[in-house]
Amino acid sequence: FTDIQNEKPEAVVFENSAVTSAVRIKATSSYHWEDDNNNKYMNIGDIDVFDPDGNSLIHPSSDTPVTPEPSESQWKVTGNSVSTNGGDGGGYEALIDGNINTYYHSNYNENGTGTTGLPVDLILDRGETASSLPFQTFGYHPRNHTSINANGNFKGIELYVSDDQNKLFE
Repeated sequence: FTDIQNEKPEAVVFENSAVTSAVRIKATSSYHWEDDNNNKYMNIGDIDVFDPDGNSLIHPSSDTPVTPEPSESQWKVTGNSVSTNGGDGGGYEALIDGNINTYYHSNYNENGTGTTGLPVDLILDRGETASSLPFQTFGYHPRNHTSINANGNFKGIELYVSDDQNKLFE
């Protein structure tokens, strides 16, 4: 998944659906308006995963119910880098809040916790619904910004899935 064009939401569709409890998103390269700062930061407006029929599993629509119904409170995101600067996004929670006007930003200039460069790893814990809700598509919406080269919009990622979060790093 490289050379992502960040003007619109992007998606990765897997050949087969997966029934797994965890997804690792590893950012390997990112844009910046200053070439010297490419590949140093990451931000994301929102992420989602979709079942084989294209229904959101994080934010299901009342028009297309998913059974059993997932609960947003069951989904958790953790990672190895997050900005805690009040003006820079909404932390890990912004990744799955369904609002593209909020965003996650990785740590930079020691304004947060964790690593200050790439790669940045994010772990999406699907909670208890994972055992009964297969997914086939990972969706990404960039930070809501006027430029595809916005600070930290990623252009390369790797995705890993597993029922054991420790195996996501093997």
